[in-house]
Formats: sequence, C-alpha cells, structure tokens
Amino acid sequence: MCSASSYDESILILKNHTVDIALLDVRLSETDAQNTQGLDILEWIMKSNTDTAVFMMSAYTEFSYAEKALNLGARHFFRKPIDVADLVSVLEQKV
Repeated sequence: MCSASSYDESILILKNHTVDIALLDVRLSETDAQNTQGLDILEWIMKSNTDTAVFMMSAYTEFSYAEKALNLGARHFFRKPIDVADLVSVLEQKV
C-alpha cells in the first residue's frame, strides 16, 4: 500500500509500481488551491491506459466534482466522511 500527498508524488508511484486500486481525494493538500490535483491524477491514469481502478472522494458538495470524476473514468465517487462498510461494499462490487 502506498500513499501520496501531491500530484508529482502520485505520478511517481504510479509510474514505478503496479497499482490495482487508487482512492483519490479531489483535493490532495492545502497547496491544491484549485481543488483539481486528484482529478488531474485520475485523468493521467486514464490516459496512461493503466489497469488501475480509480475511486474518487471529496468533502465538497458541488456535483461538478463528482460529475467530472465519473466522466473521466472513476468507478465511483464517495462523499466524505466515507462509511467504511460502504467503501468495502462498493470495492467488492466494482473491482
């Protein structure tokens, strides 16, 4: 299991490791002023044709984040806080 807190760190992990499942937050850090780094990583994964199953999450209530994530290829979008039982159930169904 790996974790990253920036776009660059995430891409480095994805380039150097086989990642079966990625759970990405829309906003990765306080420095992500535009709230897009997670979506940018999702887009990179989809363009790179990896077999990574991507699940997105956010505490933001704007539907546009979920819509964009799903349109880019995320398998599911979770609203935070995430219920662990719900997370497990969705992963079992969609992976």
